[in-house]
Amino acid sequence: MSPPDAHFWTERWAEGRTAFHQPDKNALLVAHLDRLPKGRVLVPLCGKSHDLAYLRDHERPPFGVEVVEQAVRELFEALGVSPTREGDLVRGAGVSVFLGDFFAPTLPALAGTFDGVWDRAALVAIDPSAREPYRDRLLTLMSHGGTLLLATFDYDQDLRAGPPFSVPDDVVHGLFGPHGTVERVAQHAGTLPTPDGTAPVMENVYVFVKR
Repeated sequence: MSPPDAHFWTERWAEGRTAFHQPDKNALLVAHLDRLPKGRVLVPLCGKSHDLAYLRDHERPPFGVEVVEQAVRELFEALGVSPTREGDLVRGAGVSVFLGDFFAPTLPALAGTFDGVWDRAALVAIDPSAREPYRDRLLTLMSHGGTLLLATFDYDQDLRAGPPFSVPDDVVHGLFGPHGTVERVAQHAGTLPTPDGTAPVMENVYVFVKR
C-alpha cells in the first residue's frame, strides 16, 4: 500500500493515536444501511470498528481487512471471543477479518466476492496515488450489481496534511463513474482540526452500484 503504509498505522495504534476510531457504530452507516443489500459486506481498513458487529446483527455478514494486528486483536476482545486463525484469516462471533494488506495478492482468493462494501475509513486514509489501484481492487471484490456505501471528506487540503485526505466530488465520480452509477445521498458540514485551528469540511455519502 502506498504511504501512509503499514508501519505508519502500526505506530499510530501502538501510540494510542486512534482518534479516527469511533466509540459506537457509525451514524452514517445506520442512516443509510438500507442502501447496502443483505449479504456479505466488505469493510476495508476496518480497525476495531463497531460497524462490523452492527452489520453482522443486520443480516450483512462482515468481512474486514486490516493490516494492524493490534487493531484486530482489540476488535475480537471487544466482541468477547477468542477467534480462530487460519493463515491471514481471523474469525469469531460471526465476523471475519483478513489480517494483511488490502493489496495482498492472496486476498481475492480468500475473500471471494461481496454484495456490499462499507468504506468509511479507507479511501480517505490511503495516499491519493493509490486511489485507482484501490478502486480496481474493490471492483475485483464486488459482485455484479454490488453496492459501495462510501463516506468521504471534502476540504481544502492546503490547510492540513492527510490522512484523512480530501476526496472531492469530482474525484469520486472520476474513480467510480465509468464503472457503474454514482449518487451522492447525503452531505454534512463540519470541521477538522488543523495546525492553526480548524478547517470547514463537508462529509459526503455516496452510493456506487457496479454495473
